[in-house]
Amino acid sequence: MILTEQYTIPGAKGRPITADLTYDDLSPTAPLVIFAHGIRGFKDWGAHHLVARYFAENGFRFLKFNFSHNGTTPEHITEFADLIAFGDNTFSVELDDLKNVIDFACSGS
Repeated sequence: MILTEQYTIPGAKGRPITADLTYDDLSPTAPLVIFAHGIRGFKDWGAHHLVARYFAENGFRFLKFNFSHNGTTPEHITEFADLIAFGDNTFSVELDDLKNVIDFACSGS
């Protein structure tokens, strides 16, 4: 069965990173794909959930996440609810977030 688990990871400047991991419960330690959406995007936009399921059905775990300053919040994961954070977003902030996501994935949490 394909499962999805939700996580909150500490992000840049104290803001949260929301993430979800989609995987086949028969392969909980399969290779991991980390998906980083583009600027002005978010993890639950468009067909990203279908891509996650496709990878899970084909032998991968798929971790997608929202950058901490992309304008969404844990309470509003599909809306630009935090325009101040979005205005403070930089390439460096996103690199810090990506490092935190990779560290989280490598920690086995």
